[in-house]
Amino acid sequence: IMGNVGIGTTSPGYTLDVNGIGNFTSVRTNTITTSHATLFANPSGYHVFRDGQDIIAMTLSHSAWNTDTSQWVVGHGIIANTGLLQFGLNDGNYYTQDLALKRISSGVLGVYKGDLATYGDLNLANLFASGAVGIGTTSPSEKLEVIGTISGTVLHAQDLLRSSGSLIVEGATTLHGALTLGSTVAIGGVTYTFPTSDGSASGKVLKTDSSGQLSWSSDIDTDTDTTYSAGQGLALNGTVFVLNGTLTGSSLNFTTISGATVHAQSLLTSSGGLIVEGASTLNGTVAINGVLTLDADDIAVYDAAPTFNSDNQIVTKKYVDDSDTDTTYSAGQGLALNGTVFVLNGTLTGSSLNFTTISGATVHAQSLLTSSGGLIVEGTGIIHGNLTSMGTISGANLTVMAGADSYIMG
Repeated sequence: IMGNVGIGTTSPGYTLDVNGIGNFTSVRTNTITTSHATLFANPSGYHVFRDGQDIIAMTLSHSAWNTDTSQWVVGHGIIANTGLLQFGLNDGNYYTQDLALKRISSGVLGVYKGDLATYGDLNLANLFASGAVGIGTTSPSEKLEVIGTISGTVLHAQDLLRSSGSLIVEGATTLHGALTLGSTVAIGGVTYTFPTSDGSASGKVLKTDSSGQLSWSSDIDTDTDTTYSAGQGLALNGTVFVLNGTLTGSSLNFTTISGATVHAQSLLTSSGGLIVEGASTLNGTVAINGVLTLDADDIAVYDAAPTFNSDNQIVTKKYVDDSDTDTTYSAGQGLALNGTVFVLNGTLTGSSLNFTTISGATVHAQSLLTSSGGLIVEGTGIIHGNLTSMGTISGANLTVMAGADSYIMG
């Protein structure tokens, strides 16, 4: 028969156009010898769609398969908007191209993208009779197991969310329960390895070996001022604090400072005393707003006279030690100071010499020799002038030798 054949219609639009219910053992399409599809009724009465390799499937492989905006439903004995299998991805023009549901094995239904006839399909997911769903795997060990990357606005796990690989969270993370971590944690690009057991006693703290390996150690800083850090101008070499080679800062305050050279760029001040050990050279003006005390005990020669040069004028200042009373003396009239010993000069001169006892080879008075007490002359005394006695002259032997015209008044 050449042309279209119509059953139940007088204007067939296809080679075989049946307008009504047909009863067929099977309906087979065949475009090439190696691939065909057959829709038939098996002995149990079920309608089965089978491809050329006897794989039970329903294959959609046309870009304009669904041109109706209503949903297509595959159910069991009913046509409604619900069913065992429902395709709802349609916009009136296209349906997902090359979408296939295929039986993989007993109890396993696979979702594929591709043409089953050419075996160029991609397994998208597998549904198991046990209720498990595997995406990217044919043997899920959980109710839902995904081999690959999952993304979405909200990812919710009722009991446990687990990843056999890495879990990356972009954005702020809030944990409302306990957090259990393995031994290694990376923070700020530094990887830390925690000990696998708790500290041996209370008060232990975690310390690093500078390589990220953490271990339990005693807490030596219990607010007893036993742990220190290097402040301004200092460096900590192991357990020893040392001064930096150069001290900088807006204010440096020391109790005691020493060194080969102490240099102040603008001003060197001391709120207390300033002691300079050794010779000092002052290249500028020295202003003293208080008392300048020079210790004579430290001067080799008592009368040492330091000089101060100012505008080519020499001002001489002597050292004076007034820190003690009546214990420091100087040599007066008729005396000399030999080191620490006072001695009489070889010749005594002066307007008045007054002695309690005086002795010597020769005692000479230029004008008058007087004694407020007695005058004892041991030995022979020669008087070359007049001798006037206002009292008694006595002795064991008194010899008076007188020349002419001598007399004794009595």
